[in-house]
Amino acid sequence: MKHLNKIIFLNSANVPYAEVMLDGNVHFAGTQGVGKSTVLRALLFFYNADKMKLGIQSGQKSFEEFYFRHSNSYIVYEVRTGQSAYSILLSRSQGKIVYRFIDAPYRKEWLLSKDGRVESDWIRIREHIGNSVDISAKIDTYELYRNIIFGNTHDRSHRYDKYAIVESSKYHNIPRSIQNVFLNSKLDADFVKTTIIQSMVESEHSIRLNDYRHLVADFEREFDEIDCWFKKDNNGIIVVRAKADKVIETHRLLIALEQEIKETWHQLNYAVNHTREQIPLIEDENKILQEQQRKIKGKMDSARTDYDKEHDLITKKISACDVRLSDIRKKRKYYADLKIDAIIAFVEQEAKFFREKSQKEYLLRTLEEQYKDVTEKYKALYSVLDTDLSTFDLSQKEALQQIQHDILTEREKAMKVRDNRKANIDKAYNEWLVLSDERLTTLQNECTRTDKRLSELQYWHPLKQEIDACQEDVRQLTTMKEKLQGELTIVRNDMNMLREEGKMKCERVENTYVRKEENLQKDLQTLNTSLSEIEDILSRWKGSLYEWLTDNKPGWEKNIGKVVDEQQVLYAQGLEPTLVNDGSLFGISLNLDGIPVHHRTPDEYRALQKETEDAILSKKKELADVHVQRDKELETVRRSYKGKLQELKQKENNADVQFSQIPLKMKDAETRLRQLMHKEQDMVDAERKNRTEAFNIAQLNLDKERTSRNQQGNKHVKDLNSVDSDYRSFIKGTEKQLDSFRQKQAEESADFKKELAKRRAEIESKERDELKGKGADTKAIGQCRKNLEELQLMLDKIAGQKHHVIEYRKDEQELFVNEAGYREEKRQLEQKDERIRQTYDDKLRHFENELSGIRNMLNEKAAQLEAMKEGLKQYDQLCRIENVVPETYLQDDLITKNSNNCAELVGQMRGSINKKRQKLDDLKRTINSFNSHFGANNTFHFAVPQYDEEYQSFALNLLDFIENNKIEDFRERVSEHYNTILRSVSREVGLLMNHSAAIKGIINEVNQDFQKRNFAGVIHSIELRAEESSDRMMLLLRAIRDFTEENALSIGEVNLFSGDDRDQVNGKVVEYLKKFMKQLQKEPSRAELTLSDTFRLQFRIQENDNNTGWVERINNVGSDGTDILVKAMVNIMLINVFKTKASRKNGDFIIHCMMDEIGKLHPSNVNGILQFANVRNIYLINSSPMGYNADIYKYNYLLTKDSKSQTHIKRLMTINVG
Repeated sequence: MKHLNKIIFLNSANVPYAEVMLDGNVHFAGTQGVGKSTVLRALLFFYNADKMKLGIQSGQKSFEEFYFRHSNSYIVYEVRTGQSAYSILLSRSQGKIVYRFIDAPYRKEWLLSKDGRVESDWIRIREHIGNSVDISAKIDTYELYRNIIFGNTHDRSHRYDKYAIVESSKYHNIPRSIQNVFLNSKLDADFVKTTIIQSMVESEHSIRLNDYRHLVADFEREFDEIDCWFKKDNNGIIVVRAKADKVIETHRLLIALEQEIKETWHQLNYAVNHTREQIPLIEDENKILQEQQRKIKGKMDSARTDYDKEHDLITKKISACDVRLSDIRKKRKYYADLKIDAIIAFVEQEAKFFREKSQKEYLLRTLEEQYKDVTEKYKALYSVLDTDLSTFDLSQKEALQQIQHDILTEREKAMKVRDNRKANIDKAYNEWLVLSDERLTTLQNECTRTDKRLSELQYWHPLKQEIDACQEDVRQLTTMKEKLQGELTIVRNDMNMLREEGKMKCERVENTYVRKEENLQKDLQTLNTSLSEIEDILSRWKGSLYEWLTDNKPGWEKNIGKVVDEQQVLYAQGLEPTLVNDGSLFGISLNLDGIPVHHRTPDEYRALQKETEDAILSKKKELADVHVQRDKELETVRRSYKGKLQELKQKENNADVQFSQIPLKMKDAETRLRQLMHKEQDMVDAERKNRTEAFNIAQLNLDKERTSRNQQGNKHVKDLNSVDSDYRSFIKGTEKQLDSFRQKQAEESADFKKELAKRRAEIESKERDELKGKGADTKAIGQCRKNLEELQLMLDKIAGQKHHVIEYRKDEQELFVNEAGYREEKRQLEQKDERIRQTYDDKLRHFENELSGIRNMLNEKAAQLEAMKEGLKQYDQLCRIENVVPETYLQDDLITKNSNNCAELVGQMRGSINKKRQKLDDLKRTINSFNSHFGANNTFHFAVPQYDEEYQSFALNLLDFIENNKIEDFRERVSEHYNTILRSVSREVGLLMNHSAAIKGIINEVNQDFQKRNFAGVIHSIELRAEESSDRMMLLLRAIRDFTEENALSIGEVNLFSGDDRDQVNGKVVEYLKKFMKQLQKEPSRAELTLSDTFRLQFRIQENDNNTGWVERINNVGSDGTDILVKAMVNIMLINVFKTKASRKNGDFIIHCMMDEIGKLHPSNVNGILQFANVRNIYLINSSPMGYNADIYKYNYLLTKDSKSQTHIKRLMTINVG
């Protein structure tokens, strides 16, 4: 059998040179400090190759420094492999221990020169060994060394296979158990359990509590935090959702306010820029308007001067015409009163009377021609009468002329007085008329102006700018609504497309990984099937034909092994094989040289099992990696779309908030529009009332002035008529005086003529008588004379009235003929006066309108300037003094054209900022109230915001959380997470519990081993048993496993937050998870739950008549010797358990167990324990101060120290132990 055959020390650990045989039980004797432990540690190092597990105390030299202090310090292990042996050379290189495997038994001359000096040069050593010997390269890792020794290199070249003392991947328990026995004097259930478990499985399965501690540490919090999204209060309200809705709504309003502030700021930017541009322009316009006002006033003054000058001239001309026409009227009345037509007709008969007179005179001369002497005589008498008459007439005429002259003088005086009075009246009237004209013009202008202003009301819109702005707002809101509808449609389409695109990408990723997962699952299924088949084969190895052939038919692989079915025959049980001598197979002899060996050994199956298990683990890791990669890739995809979606979501939120505000804004705008229109109508009505009143007053004043003008005109005419009447009265008086004088003259003339007539009659009578006496026709002469007298009377009357005709004809030619001209002249003058007045009025109205417009514009611009400057002042105060405008806004110079002024927008801005501040405070309160339901490290990663931006970001993320119903994702994820934990716990507990039968089997094997191969002594029996664990954690997890298995179907679909009929199951799941979490909290330092925690291992020792009963610690069983004996026996049995398992592949091997305490036993017990170990192929090595029981060991060595503190190892005696 393979075993460590000897150990050689060369300049190692104060040992100059020593060879220690190890192919049997060994005892080292020597006093304390002589180096016994040094030798034992070197032996342990062969098995564990772990310098940290040699029992070297802190403060002592390290293994390298102590054992390999010189360049020529070596330890050599010689390992026996049947008929041959190989050596392992240990040295120190660059501060590390290195190994070289030498395929030859140890020879002293390799390392010692002829003079006994230990070589340090490897080249010389290599030469000493010889080129024919295979030497490995330097092995500089402990792990590779151990894998070579214990046959676990998996090297395809198999160059190290020949150095293996055993071939097993489960070798770790061998060095671990040997070192534990060497380093540990105690023996308790934990040590035994660990040894059993490690011998049973390749690597002990454990439930990593730290992993679960991390996974369920926050379960209660996570459960409560998710559950609160579905839990209703007494009023049926889900408080958290209500608060979340309030946060979102408050944030929406805040966004609306921010948008409103932004819009207002952009409008204010425009208004400020526009105002600053407009102020100098308006001031320039004011100067232009003021200059225009001055010029118009100058034009008005000039027009008034021109008008007054021309009007005065025309007025004078009209007055002159009026005077002439008045004279004509007076003359006509005077001639009418004279009955001038009759006088003219009478005067026009003068020629006829003269002709008749001439005819009568001729007739008279003819009649008197015969009586010339008589007639001559009487002619003289008649001539005297005529002379008297002529003298009388002349005197009367002179008197009449004198009185006429006097009267004419008086008339002229009266006419002058009349003219003076009329001139004064005209002057006063004209002066008044000038003033009246001015008043009339003013009143007409005022009336025209008020009438125009009244007419202009239909075009007057005092609030036009505000109404237009409001209507523009309505139009803009309508346009914005349509625009936002379009934007929302586009954004939502883009979001849907992005979501769909992201979903498709996620689905493609999912599908890709589903295919990978399916392939891996198929591979896993195949591997698990293969593993099951391998495990099934290995489980049938015990008692199989393979085992029998291995034990009873050396070289069977070359014949029967080539032709029998591996699974059906080689690993079949119950075949009851026996050896026959004919060398045939069921009577048939075959030449099998050409048939290759195709079966696999158990060790190959174990290697394949290990390889398959590794492949399964690799596939599981690959599967886990696939899940991780899938999750990472999905998260990458989601993250790649999340930013875009959040950006679009922000756009949608902004547009949606603006869109949701439009109806209210539209309603406000329409309300303001109606209010403005009503207000304007009220203003127009009030203004119409005022203007109508002003027009009525102006019209009334104009009517009054016109009435006054009529009255004054009538008075003027009346005054003039009164003067004319006085004049006419005077004229009539003079005419009466003249008439009286004429009447008196006529009477005097009548008397005188009557006297003359009487005298003429007397003369005529005498003449008639004389003529009659002479025969003349006195009657005819008398008649003729009478006719002449009558004619003379008529001619005298004509002569008296003829001057009237002359005057009339003169007036007719000088006055009457021009009357129409005067009237036409007056009419034209009046028309001209009206025209120039109208022109003047038109100019005046034009100028007044211009002035009024300019005044209005100046007033408007003054008010506008004042409002603009006040607006800029308020803007400066808002930005620089109040310091309420965010810096980002102050740097934002975007503009939005609008009709609002600075003051209005500053007011809006200030109000909106205050509203935003209040709304932000509301948002903070609502978020803080919402966050009060969650811890700092909450499930949803709801952060605790500190700054304004963080609060707004929080609300935006919460909106995304709500709108995308992420709570459902968390609910499903957390439910799945904890259900997975539950199933994982159940599965892992199940995996641990699955080993229970195997553990009990091993315990039974240990018990049977003791019963079969015990030695007679005080220990009659050693018995082990496995009891159910009392570990609280284990009991809880077993309960979880049982519950999970009982409710497998329900738990498969469990939703910890559901409200359906599975509530009872959900409640129990939650209860178990909470218990698990709290139990983990109670055991914070507990890292894992191992297979050893699934059961309690108990011992029962029967020593003579002393029965310990079932105990978990072997202590004070009896005497000290008895305790040592029991511990030694149990350790040997345990080492044998895993040694046996490790040796299944290529046969048994021998190992060493170092037990110092054995030396304290009675010689009979020492001999018994040595036999107890040796039958199990275990050599015991111990040490003691004295050579107790030396005769029962194969090798006895005495260790001493010389004066140089060098240790010498001397073999005392060798016993040939069978």
